[in-house]
Amino acid sequence: MKQRHEQKLHLEAEEQARLVELSRKQAEEKARLEAEARERQELEERIQKEAREKVRRELEERLRKEAEERARQEFDAQEKTKKEVEQSAHIERNLANKLVPSQPFVTSIPARVLAQDKDAEQLADAQRALERGQLEISIQIYGRLIKKGRLLDEVIHDLREATYRYTVDIIVWQTLGDAYNRANKLQDALDAYTKAEELRR
Repeated sequence: MKQRHEQKLHLEAEEQARLVELSRKQAEEKARLEAEARERQELEERIQKEAREKVRRELEERLRKEAEERARQEFDAQEKTKKEVEQSAHIERNLANKLVPSQPFVTSIPARVLAQDKDAEQLADAQRALERGQLEISIQIYGRLIKKGRLLDEVIHDLREATYRYTVDIIVWQTLGDAYNRANKLQDALDAYTKAEELRR
């Protein structure tokens, strides 16, 4: 009787030891899985951060190059305008010296006025297209005005309003970034480009 009791106690002790060992292994496995999950999460966060930083650096480099190109173009335009003014003044002096009142001096002012009227018409066309929900058409027209650097304040205002209506349309944010960039508002341009990149993902 005593021997059976001792055997029973021995078996119970072995079962308890087995359960303790099983619990220990389960705890170790759980800890290992949790550690692997943390490592994966940290790796994913690091990859995402590096990707965002890469996009930001690329955008900043692009903005820098575009700003340099725009400055060069503006300088060339100023030089061209300066030469035109000098040539016009020279022609005007020659005409005055020759006393030819019947030949009126022609300047580029009427052409500029016509260009301004045309730009205003294009802006109105873009606004009407936007109101009718013709996003692609309006963006094309806004893009032409941005490329010419015309009516940028009005274009930016319209596109900012459009982002509330077309919140997930990448082309709206991209075009808004182009407008800000053309207006030399580089931080605003970078924010708009970043939003467009986020929507692509």
